[in-house]
Amino acid sequence: MLFFAHETDCWKRRKGSIWAGDMSTLGIRAACSCLRFLYFFLKLVPTRKKITFISKLGDGPSVDFALLQAELEALLPDYAFATKCRRFSSGLGSLLRYAPAMLVQMFHIATSRLVILDSYCIPISILSHKRGLKVVQIWHALGLMKKIGYAAVGTEEGWSKENARVLSMHKGYTHILVSSEAAKDARLRCFGYTESPSEGRKAHPLPLEEALIGALPRVDLLQDEEAKSAARSAVYAAYPFLRDKKVILYVPTLRKNNDELPGRIRELVEAVNEANREHGEYALVIKPHPRQRKNWKNQSGDSYESPTEGPASQGSCVLFDKRFSTTEIGMVAWACVSDYSSLIFESMLLGLPTYFFAFDLDRYEHERGLIIDYAHEMPGGIHRDARSLVAALVHERHSPQEQQAFLAKYVSFNDGGNARSLAQSIVRIIEGSSKG
Repeated sequence: MLFFAHETDCWKRRKGSIWAGDMSTLGIRAACSCLRFLYFFLKLVPTRKKITFISKLGDGPSVDFALLQAELEALLPDYAFATKCRRFSSGLGSLLRYAPAMLVQMFHIATSRLVILDSYCIPISILSHKRGLKVVQIWHALGLMKKIGYAAVGTEEGWSKENARVLSMHKGYTHILVSSEAAKDARLRCFGYTESPSEGRKAHPLPLEEALIGALPRVDLLQDEEAKSAARSAVYAAYPFLRDKKVILYVPTLRKNNDELPGRIRELVEAVNEANREHGEYALVIKPHPRQRKNWKNQSGDSYESPTEGPASQGSCVLFDKRFSTTEIGMVAWACVSDYSSLIFESMLLGLPTYFFAFDLDRYEHERGLIIDYAHEMPGGIHRDARSLVAALVHERHSPQEQQAFLAKYVSFNDGGNARSLAQSIVRIIEGSSKG
């Protein structure tokens, strides 16, 4: 059973252009005008008691959508539900395949009382909707780490200012889920919103109605002992050699400029192998970002395949896994290593000692940027080279207290019932809209 695949915003391209090299700004404007013309007629269809889930991160509902819908169905038995998810990557081909799905999304938006998103949605942002439509953006990252949206506009990994303006980036939300009070202002700024009417941005003349404080529904699975046990059984069945190892899970974030990462991973592999020559108890499981996995052999110069009986890479205990989700591997992990990925919050929720391999911090700050004060806030400190990182792992140099304080600051969650709590907030939004 797969809990969920680690996905991030897959629209980001070179110089921030969604369709860079495929469509001019004039072409984007023309396409938006056509969609607005069609939507005028779609809005003539009566609104139903319906909630629609929309995502561009995959071709099916995420675990967050599935858990949230199950709770909403119990609370709103007289409502219909539609799930319209279609993966959008980049390029003209992907755009042409996505266009029919976008038209279907427009119909459901026009006939729904509330729409739930976990990513940027073209129809929501560029179209003028019926009065009373509520749009809840829950986003797909559990916590806040790197810059996104307006915070990243103009950077090498963000959108260009022109495309952000033409496509009304993140416009149209009435409610945004934020992970904690400490993260609220930064999250709203990333989307271009404010809760204060006097501080509305030009991009969004209407301020946000409400910021919802809470965790994503999938946190419930991270706390579910049956789900964790099932995941461990599945992983061990595929990789029995992991049962007797201290599994180090390495999850590097997506980088546009990926030239340095393969060499650094080779250094990490060598450092773990060196530790194993003395201790013989570690297994390194590498989980590159999904968008980088298919090219991994060419990028790294090594071929880390997923074995059925034992580790790969010339007898060392290194596994490049493409079979399970990052979270499922986390269920058997002894420690987690990452850098700027929001998956660190899930690692901490699982209770894993979490270490930070930030070999390119200065470069990443320049090309993308981080929301938090990374150098000073990360619990246990950061490591710039693989040897110091592995030394910290071997000697278990981490602070559970610092880690828990960091997690509590940036993620507000409860022990089970996170999906139910969010569903109750959505019901309240619907009921308030009906009374209005």
